[in-house]
Amino acid sequence: MRTPLTLLKESAKEEGTRNVKMEKQFNRHYGAQKRSYRMEDLVWVRDYRPGHEKWIPARVKRRYGRAVYDVLTEEDELWRRHANQMRGKEQHCVSREDTDAFDLSFHREDRRYNDVGEPITDAKDNVEDRGATTLPPTSTRPARQRRPPNRLQVDPKMKAYTTRSS
Repeated sequence: MRTPLTLLKESAKEEGTRNVKMEKQFNRHYGAQKRSYRMEDLVWVRDYRPGHEKWIPARVKRRYGRAVYDVLTEEDELWRRHANQMRGKEQHCVSREDTDAFDLSFHREDRRYNDVGEPITDAKDNVEDRGATTLPPTSTRPARQRRPPNRLQVDPKMKAYTTRSS
């Protein structure tokens, strides 16, 4: 039964059917992942403060809706983050301290100390020594013939300029 009050309230719109096939294709193409975390899960959260690490460890405290969570950082700060701004602990995010370990060269001549503990020569010296023995790579393709450009010589007395066709 319709009353004047029903005109004030919007009627429930029918959402129609979801195109599941298109949704699966979109998620497959763009690598979308369903992310959900439980209370007290250890996660990495995005830190947008300048001068701080981009990803810091935190613990999930509460969930709002489908994708928003309250997380407690190690500094005892409560932040609200979307699931896209969070990564599970198993998806270890590389922080600045972790990248220092990756900067180590695995070549013996690039290390500062050998296994005995004696300092070895500077890596720059080793690079120069190695550079003297290696030849620059030669191209198997022929070199391109380069010509200087034909610049326009402006002459106010001329009515038109013709271009040469090659």
